[in-house]
Amino acid sequence: MADTLHPINVLTEELRNEDVQARLKSITKLSTIALALGPERTRNDLLPFIMETVYDEDEVLLALAEQLGGFVALVGGDKFAYMLFPPLESLACIEETVVRDKAVEVIARVAKHLPVDHLEQHFLPVVRRLTQGDWFTNRVSACGLYACVYVKFPEPLKDELRRTFRTLAEDDTPMVRRAAATSFKNYCFSIMESNPSSDVIRDTVELLNILAVNDEQDSVRSLSVPALITMVEKNTNDSTLGNLYDVFQELTNDKSWRVRQQIADKYPTLQATLLKKIQGADVENTLVETYCNLVKDVESEVRQKAVVHFGIVCTQFTEKNRKQICTEHMLPILKNLVGDQMSQVKSNLGGALVDCARILGKELANKEILPLVMLQLKDETAEVRMNVISNLTKFDELIGMDSITKQVLPVIIELAQDTKWRVRLAIIENIPVLAKELGREMFDQKLSEIVLTSLSDSVHAIREAGCECIASLVKIFGEEWTSKVVQPKMNELATHGCYLKRLTCLFLMNNFVQHEVNKSEIAVALPLVLQMSNDEVPNVRFNCARTYGRMKPAIDRGCLAAGEVTDMKTRLGQLKGDKDEDVSFYAMESWKILGYSK
Repeated sequence: MADTLHPINVLTEELRNEDVQARLKSITKLSTIALALGPERTRNDLLPFIMETVYDEDEVLLALAEQLGGFVALVGGDKFAYMLFPPLESLACIEETVVRDKAVEVIARVAKHLPVDHLEQHFLPVVRRLTQGDWFTNRVSACGLYACVYVKFPEPLKDELRRTFRTLAEDDTPMVRRAAATSFKNYCFSIMESNPSSDVIRDTVELLNILAVNDEQDSVRSLSVPALITMVEKNTNDSTLGNLYDVFQELTNDKSWRVRQQIADKYPTLQATLLKKIQGADVENTLVETYCNLVKDVESEVRQKAVVHFGIVCTQFTEKNRKQICTEHMLPILKNLVGDQMSQVKSNLGGALVDCARILGKELANKEILPLVMLQLKDETAEVRMNVISNLTKFDELIGMDSITKQVLPVIIELAQDTKWRVRLAIIENIPVLAKELGREMFDQKLSEIVLTSLSDSVHAIREAGCECIASLVKIFGEEWTSKVVQPKMNELATHGCYLKRLTCLFLMNNFVQHEVNKSEIAVALPLVLQMSNDEVPNVRFNCARTYGRMKPAIDRGCLAAGEVTDMKTRLGQLKGDKDEDVSFYAMESWKILGYSK
């Protein structure tokens, strides 16, 4: 017996250590100890010992709960899984929230392993004890256990579960009601999945009213919104759907901005489901009015959540009414939102402008949406400018390239010098798509200098984006553009006094290879890479070494002549013997990548 208990004795000593981290480390060994003891000794010796450890630091208890989550097989499988409930139930009563939540999660997971005849015998008593607990922590934990195996119980016990869950939803303690509201979504889902009677559905909707409409705590009401969505999606009864629609209406007009914010956040899902399940112009008109109220809400937090979904909400209205709704209701609001005092609201409008332009058609989009795009491009807030720039390339087919060239392009050229680097970055990232539409002649006149200047930007992310942009442009405009426009810039960078600019030349070569540009373009850049192999700065030399390794795909594609490959091998061989350790290391790595023998 002493031998069999030896692992537990060791664990006991480790758990007495004053250092929390040491105790935490010992807890992580529980599964290993259980494996060594075997299922029977784990059940008879280790689990009782674990019960004694449920009084420790929260970190240790959290780790204990996580360990117990993997113990079903270690205690002997499903038929013995119930033996994990006592320590888990104790953890579910702990004051620390994260420990309780983890314990509840593990109890629910273990419960799904139980044979059906064990549910009433072992799981239900746990739920009852927690539900009837004197401390609110017990009752909070109970809320999370009702949904997990509800469908497996016979109807008399389901009735008991529904009655006791209602007592939690009407508990005097707000924390318990909040927990009930949080768990209510999964609870409703389980009820609807078990083919409930009309009485059960009616009672569930009544309970939704209690939590979502009548509760005095706005946190409880807001947490009930996901449950409303579940009930609407799963419901097939017209009269019940009408009651749920009334709950939705109440919540959209709730006195608390937190509740309205939650509705605004979930609005597209509710809108799509209600339009699908309740036919008629009245519902659509009400949904239009409701959404308009949300995007005009006095609280910026509500407007911010609502505006994020502006475009998708417009596209989800019925096709025959979509354009009229957008013209008569959404467009006037959109014009006001572009001038909203809160930057967080304005900065989410880029996608909405695109969606509205698509609905309105080219003529109306030019007249109504283009001026709003221009306002956003000139907005004083960088996030607003950046958001509309990131959506800019989507406008060419909706507004027309002529309008973009005449009105938008001058603003883009101006924004390329913006003091906010993220705005400059957004411009560079969108240039390749614009280049395809503009053509080479217009591009060289308007945007070529912007791209070349990005290679000398003080911000690394912009230089990096500039390299990628030019590699894309080389594929679009070809060899002549490379030799005429890009090569002079590369020559300038390769001999620049700042080593960071010389590195940019290497990064550009890397992008040529990555984007699989043509043989001639790579041949243009290779002499510069060979030249920089002798650079006085080790950082440049080891990046040259890395670039040689990245050339393998280009060599395999036949982009380099035999003489060029030989020159590169010679330089790489020299770098292998470089006095700088980093240079020699990366040279050796590239040597291996290229398949050269020692």
